[in-house]
Amino acid sequence: MQTHSKPKLAKSKSARPKSDGYAIGWKTLSAYELALRALTRDPAPDLDFTSFARISAINSRQLPTVRQLPVANGSLGYRCYDAATDVSLILVHGSGGFGDQFHALAHAIAEAGLARVYTLNMRGHGQSSGERGHAVDYPRQLLDDVAEFAHYVRHQYPTGRIILGGHSAGGGLVLGFSRSAAASLIDAYVFFAPFLGLGSPTVRPHFGGWVQVHKPKLRETAMANLLGVQKFNNRTVLDFNIEACLHDPRYVRSWSYNTMLAFGPGRWLPKAAPISSGCPVLLVAGGRDECFTPSAYPDALKIVAPHGDVALFDGAGHWDILADQRVIERMLDWLRNEVKTKIVSLQGFANHEAA
Repeated sequence: MQTHSKPKLAKSKSARPKSDGYAIGWKTLSAYELALRALTRDPAPDLDFTSFARISAINSRQLPTVRQLPVANGSLGYRCYDAATDVSLILVHGSGGFGDQFHALAHAIAEAGLARVYTLNMRGHGQSSGERGHAVDYPRQLLDDVAEFAHYVRHQYPTGRIILGGHSAGGGLVLGFSRSAAASLIDAYVFFAPFLGLGSPTVRPHFGGWVQVHKPKLRETAMANLLGVQKFNNRTVLDFNIEACLHDPRYVRSWSYNTMLAFGPGRWLPKAAPISSGCPVLLVAGGRDECFTPSAYPDALKIVAPHGDVALFDGAGHWDILADQRVIERMLDWLRNEVKTKIVSLQGFANHEAA
């Protein structure tokens, strides 16, 4: 395991935008409550384990060495799939997940020489430091961690291009990042079956049976925060369906209140400013996604990124989409054409204007 000294970089604490889905305040409490009721109103469905099987079959002997990047009060474990290119792709896993879920995708992209891929583990997950699922100190800390990692990549490759991608709740974290002060670090975004916010039309009840919410604890902790009491923020407010993922020990079993808020964009914000048209955006999802309604993604992306592309794949589920060969081919095509063409042309325009 390799540990890197953190470069001395300008801190980029994520400033709150005017519309901040993270905030549970007196004005937004009712919106969160309505979204929570909609999420948990019906009984939780049974979650089939099929989608997990292909991810759990990853051969660890094929994985690159784990490296560590020091961050505030901990370190982020990641793997680097190196390639001779000026494009870097940072991938963020979803709820309860781990960076190695991206192995098939990362390996194919790096082998094609289209991007150097970093599969990142957020604090409290995978090979990163901290109590599993309970390592977040404040709700926007994961945004700061991603910014720190993006700064690290930019320090290593000052003239390179950075793409940020995320799966499920990791996609929600990426969406939150696109609305933060550090968004200027990123040149393009890719979303894999993303969580677009609590109350989004894409969300299935109980996230398809993956999530069990402890509603009394969640409400009590939220009210305590409204009154300025944060000492309960590390208590467990939701559990994951470990039965469905075949008790794979790499999955985190539960999340604290802070981790829950940190892993996503907060509430669904249909009036939020979209991602800049100068950043290529791709959203992919499976036709039988267990956690989200795939048919709702095209309309949702018109709000999040009107210029973005949506690709839905019949027969693919929420987790095995990351190992689906059709998804891999679509990602390779996007990197070869859409990303390379648009980013290069925009950089050329910027250089011309500067001259």
